[in-house]
This record gives sequence, C-alpha cells and structure tokens, in this order.
Amino acid sequence: MARHRTRTLANGAAIHLSAEMTLNDVEALLRDVDVVPSAKSVIAVGHDGLRSSTRARLSLHQEDYHLERRPLVLCFWCERTAMFGGRTLVSSVEPARLATMTEYRHARVRYFRRSSQEWTPWRPLLERISTEWWARIALPDAHRNVECRSGAGDAFDDLQAMVGPVEAVDWSAGDVLVIDNRLGVHGREAIGPGSRSLHRWVA
Repeated sequence: MARHRTRTLANGAAIHLSAEMTLNDVEALLRDVDVVPSAKSVIAVGHDGLRSSTRARLSLHQEDYHLERRPLVLCFWCERTAMFGGRTLVSSVEPARLATMTEYRHARVRYFRRSSQEWTPWRPLLERISTEWWARIALPDAHRNVECRSGAGDAFDDLQAMVGPVEAVDWSAGDVLVIDNRLGVHGREAIGPGSRSLHRWVA
C-alpha cells in the first residue's frame, strides 16, 4: 500500500489520508479496518455520466440522511481534482450535546431532494441508537429544501449552533477521506473549472 500522511479531523469524526493511493489500495484498506461497503458510486463533475450535475456549494449533511437506516461509515477516494474549488468540509456534533435537546425528541423533518424531484418520508430529527442520541442532519441548500413539524424548525437553528468548527480537505489525486456518518457531517465548496471525480463507498 502507498505511503501516506494521516490527519484526524472534526473531533475524531473523520480521517484524511494524504497519499497516492490506488483503487486497489483503498479496497484493501476498507478490508483491513473491517468495513464492508454496501454501495459504491462515482461522484463526477465535468464529463459524461454525471452523478452530481451541479458545481454548487453543498451544505453540511450526513450521507443518505433521508434513509431510515443511514450508513455508519462513508469513504471517499479522489481519482481526479478540479482546477480549483471543491474542497470537502467536515465537522461534527457530539452525542452528549444532542442528549440535552429533550424538547426536540418528537420533532419530525422531511426533505425535497431536487435530484429525484421527490419529498422524503417524515423522519425523527433526533434518534436514540443504542445508548446515545444522534441527529439527522442535512441543512438546506441548492440540492434540497426542508420542511419541519413538531418544533423541528427551532431545532435546526440549535443544531447548527452545535456543529463544531468546520475543517477543509484539499484534495489531491490518491487521497482518501473516511467519515463517521453518525458523529460527522460533511459538505463541499463550489467546484471550479475542470473535471473532478470522487469514488464513494458507504457501509
């Protein structure tokens, strides 16, 4: 496997491996840490077969936030970068702080996803998983709108205030980013000229 430098981000919610890793290296890494991917896709901008057809900024969110059972781990591998822009942004929310949001435990939220032109089902904003509370976080942006009920509107403001400092990942070809999808949230800056391709795994 390629030599790499490791940087921990977002209060331990993400790890950035800065290296010239190959696709085989990444798949071996996921096996080594006992992560079995349940899905893989290429998030490409700038050539045919787009999965992400916009270069717009993407606000902080959890991956597959709209699903009843969200993936626990998210992994990106950079195959190609744009000329500039497109840095991934990462942050986190501590479960201990979410546990104090007792007034929002009945809050429900749904999203209008522009990619599918459909509303998601209503989901709890806060969910108890094992012994800890976790939030379903996806802030509105160019890709989605949100509709709230049972006090979720106020909860969004409080959640945003709880998000820790945002850290940026400058991509180079071969880099890997692994994110805890319950503790961590991620987004991206607007993507500049040129094509960019990230491979994504969820597990």
